[in-house]
Amino acid sequence: MWPLSRLSHGSQAVRASLAVGYQGPHPEAQRLFRLLGLLEAPDFATWPAAALLGMPYAEAEDLMEELADIRLLEVAGRDPTGQTRYRLHDLTRAYARECGEQRDSEDERAAALRRVLSAWLTLTRQAHVRLCGGDYRLPRPTSPSWAAAVDVAGRHVLPDPLGWADAERAGIVAAVRQCAALGAHEIGWELAAAGLHLFETRGHHDEWRITHEIALPAARAAGDVRGQAHMLNGLGRMYFSQGRLEHSISYTRRAMRLAHDIGDVRAREFTRIVLGEIELARGDLPAAEMCFTQAMDGLGTLGFPMGIAYARLGLATAGLARHDLTDADHLLGQALAAYRDAFDTVGQARVLLASAEVRRRQRRFGEAIAMLTDAAATYQAIASPYRYGVALRALAEVHREAGDLSSAIETWERCLKTLTALNAPEANEVAALLRRHAPGRHTGDRTVTAAGSGSAEAFRAS
Repeated sequence: MWPLSRLSHGSQAVRASLAVGYQGPHPEAQRLFRLLGLLEAPDFATWPAAALLGMPYAEAEDLMEELADIRLLEVAGRDPTGQTRYRLHDLTRAYARECGEQRDSEDERAAALRRVLSAWLTLTRQAHVRLCGGDYRLPRPTSPSWAAAVDVAGRHVLPDPLGWADAERAGIVAAVRQCAALGAHEIGWELAAAGLHLFETRGHHDEWRITHEIALPAARAAGDVRGQAHMLNGLGRMYFSQGRLEHSISYTRRAMRLAHDIGDVRAREFTRIVLGEIELARGDLPAAEMCFTQAMDGLGTLGFPMGIAYARLGLATAGLARHDLTDADHLLGQALAAYRDAFDTVGQARVLLASAEVRRRQRRFGEAIAMLTDAAATYQAIASPYRYGVALRALAEVHREAGDLSSAIETWERCLKTLTALNAPEANEVAALLRRHAPGRHTGDRTVTAAGSGSAEAFRAS
């Protein structure tokens, strides 16, 4: 942002123009203009205005339009959920802050900023709940929720939670950063945790990493051990999703120790499941099974069916690794029932990927194809391209084993297009399969690398 000194001495014409515009609107619109200057998000919808002012959405919408009409706000376009998005030029933002420092007390500005940060947290949690069918993956909230969230969520978040999260990516990062600066560390780490699954689903690893790396030292400075445990676990999951297993295991073990130290059984056992996933990827099957079994027992004492389903999925994947198809199929059936009861479509898709592998090994190809088709459709519907690519690759392999090479080739081509667009390393392996089975097809200029390991790779991708 441009410094105020530059605005005061080097941009008098701009100042004069802004001053004239600022004097025109209703006093409440003037107040909104001053408070919007507090936001560091590069663009924003109308709902932050309602939170800043503590007023109903419809009234805030009228004030935003008034500011846009006199060009104190720029219209940045519409986002995927249909909301109009606005932005402030850097000089305009600096002027708004200057006006706020002159007219509003520090307490008033801090209270408004806390309201809008709480609103970001509340709506991000709502998006997570809509996507996952519940809040069982989230830490129990300690920060106050935004009372007016129901109306905004119903209009813009719940119909398309991932579209909303895409529009708010930069805003969530900026909000976590402002939480750290304001000393609102609890809102910050809870917001980072709420955004994790949304970012993970879309493959937004930068936002995932940045929010956690900002919130972790803020929680540490505040002596918030619970916040540290959740941020360390989130970073461990991020490194695991990238295949950086040594980084992942270090963060995850630290998270589990902290959760244990404060007696947070739920957080400890969820972290233990992540540790089991890592051990499975490292090839330590006994250690992985121990983690999943202990987590299932620990979450069972809490009467937490969704946590148990997550642990069962891990244990089933370990069963696949030791070729115990009967046990794996039984565990997967139980997990699928729990995810269906919770309307968790993403959880169902994860189970279907593993269940299809059981059917493939049993040579029940028709059932495997149906399961993988459903899983791919889910990932495509929620625009999770990496997982969509993984499901297509598994589907192509089943087609090949079933003797339908033309369907396999067509599916590999769709998979290659998807993974290449993401610059995913697995695209090299798919290109190699196409060169082997359809040498006349164009696969792009891909360099072939060694294939990854079976069930652990599939578990990480799920």
